Amino acid sequence: MAYYALLGGRSIPNLKNFTLEEKIFQALGLIPKRILFIPFASEDILSAIEKFENLVDHAYAVSYLKNVDAATEEFAKADVIYFGGGSIERLLHFVKHSSLESLLQEYQDKDILFMGISAGAILFSKYGMGDQYTYKNANHIHNYKMVEGLGILPITVCPHYDHDGLDCYNDEVKQAGYDGYALEDDTALLFTAEPLVLKQDSRKSVYFFDSAKSFMMIPLYEKKKRELAVLGPKGTYSDKASQSFLGKYSICYFPSIVEVCHRVKDSMDALVPFENTLDGYVMESLDSIMKYDLKIKQQIKLPIQFHFVSYQKSFSDMDSVYVQFKSYGQCQDYLIRHRLTPIFTQSNMESLLLLKENKDQRVGAIIPSHIKADEFSFVEKDILTNLKNETRFVLISKTMEEEMVEKNYSCSITITPKRDRAGQLFSLLQRFHHYGFNLKSILSRPRRDVIGNYIFYLELDLHQKDISKLYQVKEEIEQLECSTFNILGIYNAYES
Repeated sequence: MAYYALLGGRSIPNLKNFTLEEKIFQALGLIPKRILFIPFASEDILSAIEKFENLVDHAYAVSYLKNVDAATEEFAKADVIYFGGGSIERLLHFVKHSSLESLLQEYQDKDILFMGISAGAILFSKYGMGDQYTYKNANHIHNYKMVEGLGILPITVCPHYDHDGLDCYNDEVKQAGYDGYALEDDTALLFTAEPLVLKQDSRKSVYFFDSAKSFMMIPLYEKKKRELAVLGPKGTYSDKASQSFLGKYSICYFPSIVEVCHRVKDSMDALVPFENTLDGYVMESLDSIMKYDLKIKQQIKLPIQFHFVSYQKSFSDMDSVYVQFKSYGQCQDYLIRHRLTPIFTQSNMESLLLLKENKDQRVGAIIPSHIKADEFSFVEKDILTNLKNETRFVLISKTMEEEMVEKNYSCSITITPKRDRAGQLFSLLQRFHHYGFNLKSILSRPRRDVIGNYIFYLELDLHQKDISKLYQVKEEIEQLECSTFNILGIYNAYES
């Protein structure tokens, strides 16, 4: 089923700000593969395209429909179709006298996001206040006209509701007879199971005119989501992994894994890289989870691949490489083979930004494979040849997941012995063996008080029917082994 997002307009301070559109993507958990921009509402199509190019983030692939004859082909490539603003009369003419109208009908049943701003918003509605009819007479009185759209959404809409004179919509909506929505600039409505309000400027408003209540004017509010701390800046693999949670969270970026974990609180969770196929556990994440007494609620896996890029033309012109400390372990063979000295960074995107700041230096960078590399003189793609490389990310919180609805789980535990003795680890492991638990990982981490004192981290398979056994092991270890037993999380399992 298609989704429809109506944008009220864009204020002058936000003419080059794509935040509102990104909030819409986040609300749907959507990572657009290709955005198709349709500029036919504008008198100057090339100017409209140029403005959109300046607006949209470089991370998105965008195509532009300049000829309606190409509409069928371009629709098939896009997962977001965006109608720009201008004259609704002009836009309707293009739509109704081309294949666009039948395509819009056909794609109502497809998994796609339609977006429209200003005239583009009116297009999807039954009626809308068309401001191309606006003029000022000698007395400076505005004149607007309710115009008919395609009626895909059985509503009326008034974009730019905060502009002078558009309060006339309050009467016009009653004449039309449909539920109405008035959107000020920098606001949007996303039509899902129920209309969802999104704002770029919290001071702006969206109003609902309820036909069932004599068109009573009701303010609509943006629902605040929990925040999710991830390793930034935007574009990191952590950011890519976080896209799975966009419908539930708003994303906040922080410069290091330690700070990401430090930010976890009652209103903010975090997503951190936890383990990599080639380079093992991410100790910064594990140690921070233990230090701040955080709980693991969920895990996801992401395939990982890297490009090597530089503004120099060959390896003979390079001496060093910007590389995130964990990525270095994964790309170590490649970098040693080319005799490049690592300059360590906190994130792959920091590596990219540093390279851009030092274009004339004898340096390259390891960057994620999903980042465009067109601007560089030297590019080697997918440098982890013939290697299946994945990173496991964990969602962490102040509290543990309580609802247990699956049959199989993974479980993370720490055991902290209160005193050191011979055979201690063997004795601890025997307890798990006695109850038939399959231990997947065992690590020792320093207690940070005296050299030689350790915390043991264990990860095991856990069936729902065996959860009571786990608590029996906990009780035995705490009472008989004089150790602290801490369950870091019981969360979704993956097949080995």
